[in-house]
Amino acid sequence: MKRCIFYQNYPAELSILKKCRADIHDIVARLHWIPQTYNPLLLCVSELIANTVNYSKAPVASSFSIALFNTGTHLVCEYRDNGGLFDPFKQAVKLEDIDPFAEHGRGIALLAASCETVYYQQAQAPFTNAVICNFKWPHKAIKPSVLLVEDDPAQNYLYLEYLKADYNVLACHTAEEAIATAQQQVIDVVVSDISMPGTNGIELRKTLLDNPNTDLIPFMFLTGAQEIADSERLAYLGIDDFLQKPVSKQQLITSIERVLQRSTQLLTRVTERLDQHITQALCPKLPNHCLSWAIEYASRNTGAGGGDAVFLEATPQPTLVLLDVMGHDISAKFFAHAHTGYLRGLVKSMTPSFDLQPQFDPAEVLNKLSDMAFADELLSHTILTTLVIELWPNGQFRYASAGHPPPIVVGPNGLKRLDDGGMLPGLMAQHSYSNSSYTLAPDERLVLYSDGLFEGANNPSQRQKLEKEVLISIEQSYNLPITQAKEHIMACFDQQAGSASDDVTLILLAGH
Repeated sequence: MKRCIFYQNYPAELSILKKCRADIHDIVARLHWIPQTYNPLLLCVSELIANTVNYSKAPVASSFSIALFNTGTHLVCEYRDNGGLFDPFKQAVKLEDIDPFAEHGRGIALLAASCETVYYQQAQAPFTNAVICNFKWPHKAIKPSVLLVEDDPAQNYLYLEYLKADYNVLACHTAEEAIATAQQQVIDVVVSDISMPGTNGIELRKTLLDNPNTDLIPFMFLTGAQEIADSERLAYLGIDDFLQKPVSKQQLITSIERVLQRSTQLLTRVTERLDQHITQALCPKLPNHCLSWAIEYASRNTGAGGGDAVFLEATPQPTLVLLDVMGHDISAKFFAHAHTGYLRGLVKSMTPSFDLQPQFDPAEVLNKLSDMAFADELLSHTILTTLVIELWPNGQFRYASAGHPPPIVVGPNGLKRLDDGGMLPGLMAQHSYSNSSYTLAPDERLVLYSDGLFEGANNPSQRQKLEKEVLISIEQSYNLPITQAKEHIMACFDQQAGSASDDVTLILLAGH
């Protein structure tokens, strides 16, 4: 499934290269991409801009556009310009075949070598040329973070060697260094010696307990024979485990795993209680009929966070708003709740209440949402997608999308994706979104959904199969009654996804 992350038009001038790179760098910073992803992207964009400015055929290009998409497995960069038709790869050579002392001809070969795949195609107006670059997303396993505090250099090195294969180890030699690290990094467990020069392990534990940002981090002590006798006296510090030196690799790893499992169990119990209350607040109460529209809604909740939300408002036309805060923990639900409250108020404030007030505009809702998400210090750290769709009589609707999965129209001629989505909100200041319109035929239906419907499986190969099978079920369902169609699609999802890894929202609409 292809989701728009970024889209922008630029004048075809070499001086714009710096601004373009800065725009992409800002997005990279907000989305926390790793260098293996964005460095090849910046290289390719720079080379394509330089190629357009310096070598475009008549008529000389006056503008270009850059669009970035996430397909789940790849980052796709679509670069377009409006110069004369020109395929830069028609006579391109491989990088290894270029004379190392050559002054020209290296750029396109370097671009091709930086992508998993790259190809040229003629573009639709107003552009003429398009270069499509595909970069594979690196899938990096997340290791638990262990803050190791041991003043003896040899012992510190030994424990680091024990743990580094299974954990992200942050090794410190003093309590002062450990306190600074705990305030700057996300720590899953602290493993600390007790006896250290200066601030000892007990004072370190007290300091972390006094800080609301570090007081809940599980804590283990490494102790000598004498200190182990004092373990009961230190119980008031909430120590999760004591290990007597010397400690073997197996002892250390077994103890860390036991402490992490206990911490996870406690967090899960608290999260489930919070999640239940917030999920009930986010759960929509959609009518089965609204004006001439029939509406069917289904959802799946992972029980471990997730941030789907849906609501319906009269503007005065019935207007559906779907949003999905990316993430799979309880914080995603908190932010979904916050964004839903803001969007409800925004939609109501933009609903005309007197003749001179401007008509409701879905795109303007996204303009204001994006500006708010960009400016707000807390909400700027969240990534969300949003779809605003205004329902009119006789199957007509108008919509605007900010990075949300594209609506699907299903009918006797198969499936059609309405790919007119804008970029994710909050990535750039003063970004402008646009509206699109469509009219359903009497035998067509509209399918709205969150990305979990196609990406709710647990690994890339399962996600590809899930998307294929769910699309087939959607196509097969168009001639079923709308309630049965919903049940048919969700039954397919349940069978293919098993235990879903993301929240799922599905809405079917028929307009006649």
